[in-house]
Amino acid sequence: MRSPPYPVQELKRRTLSWAVRLHVNPRIVRVQEMRSKWGSCSVQGTVTLAADLVDADERLQDFVIVHELLHLRLPMHGRLFTMLMNHYIPGWRRFEGIQAGRTGVGTNLPRLGGALPESRPLGQRPAASLPRVSGPLKRERPNREVGARGHAAGPGRHLE
Repeated sequence: MRSPPYPVQELKRRTLSWAVRLHVNPRIVRVQEMRSKWGSCSVQGTVTLAADLVDADERLQDFVIVHELLHLRLPMHGRLFTMLMNHYIPGWRRFEGIQAGRTGVGTNLPRLGGALPESRPLGQRPAASLPRVSGPLKRERPNREVGARGHAAGPGRHLE
């Protein structure tokens, strides 16, 4: 496949295409050198992608892009986050072991074992069975134990 003349802009365009599909609006999408990870998403809405991703396989790009954009809606890696990753990037867990910040990104991909999953086409709509993610969702919190009086035990409080 022929590489685009402006690979950084193509990665940003790809990110914005996914943003439309996922109904999220990143404030800024930037591509920069990152040593230890493929991407990040700030609470202010800045999505940062590793410059190494420019040379990576499109399926790895989609995995990182979707992962970071979903953090604009879901800050934690809970069940809903996992379900949405499974829907948009089937087989996404195969990409988790690929380390960022290494040259020769494409050479890491065959070690995943088996054929790589195809991401779903950008025009395909989510299945009706999936919950529609619209508007900000509440942050997932750990379950708190409730005492005899019906109050949650917080810091400095003890269960009766």
